[in-house]
Amino acid sequence: MLLFSSTTTCLTQDSILQQVKHFAEIDDVFSLDFLSPTIIVQWGNASSSENLDPVWLNKLRSCLSWDVQKVICLHSFVDGTTLPSGPYFLYRGRVCEAWKLYPDELASFQTTVVSDPSDPYR
Repeated sequence: MLLFSSTTTCLTQDSILQQVKHFAEIDDVFSLDFLSPTIIVQWGNASSSENLDPVWLNKLRSCLSWDVQKVICLHSFVDGTTLPSGPYFLYRGRVCEAWKLYPDELASFQTTVVSDPSDPYR
């Protein structure tokens, strides 16, 4: 899925489609498979709750060029930081950054990698 981070209250169809185009051009992890039925929108301004309005969310869903069935809305973290826009996936209720995988001709890595701050060996 894709996460769109906004430090303003202005997140429009055009700005989202521009970000998708930007991901396709420069992000080596992005593929069209990330255009999933779920997107995450993170607001950098905690007072921008008007963007959680169901009418706005339905309008956003209907104007995108792929089938979006669910929009997850997040506010910035307590310290004001936000996640960068880009491809992510959900794992056990957590939003995880997608990393580029490289071919492993020597079969050195046999398991998947999910970052876990509490376990440095994971």
